[in-house]
Amino acid sequence: MDARDGEVREVMSRYIERYIEVLENSLGGEDDSRAIVAVSAMIGAVTVSRVMRMPSAQTLFLAPFASLCWGSSAKGIRRAAPLNKSTC
Repeated sequence: MDARDGEVREVMSRYIERYIEVLENSLGGEDDSRAIVAVSAMIGAVTVSRVMRMPSAQTLFLAPFASLCWGSSAKGIRRAAPLNKSTC
């Protein structure tokens, strides 16, 4: 691992930890396991949708996840933790 890898990991670690914290609070704040699962699923869905070669991959992987999250008790996810460069 070179120095740049360490810098990227540091930035992403802080961002993901903060994202989990914000999401945990929007889910009721009892424990972070639901937030960790949700963030992991979001990262996985975005990653898979980007690496797939088929044009419909984005819809295939992201739409069901968005529907599940924003159509359930996790309605505050979008409002609580928007993805923007100033947060990173």
